[in-house]
Amino acid sequence: MNHSDVYYITFAWDGYDGLTEGEYTTRRYSMDDLLDCVDDYAERWSGRDLYIDCASYESESGECKDFTKEIQDYLTTKGTVNGI
Repeated sequence: MNHSDVYYITFAWDGYDGLTEGEYTTRRYSMDDLLDCVDDYAERWSGRDLYIDCASYESESGECKDFTKEIQDYLTTKGTVNGI
């Protein structure tokens, strides 16, 4: 596994009273691990109206890619998170 390639994702949710909103950012070292993470957190936090704020890839050579839309589509297709 090449740990110089890093996948980042930020989950977010809105609060009801301005005090309960939040976000959580994590990283994984492969796309398969990232998708497992997405499934896990989407299920764990399903009651929070969870959405993907951003998702990206960065390589050691400096290559960067934003794939937020692809992850949102993945969740929508799986039906894991409503409203994305």
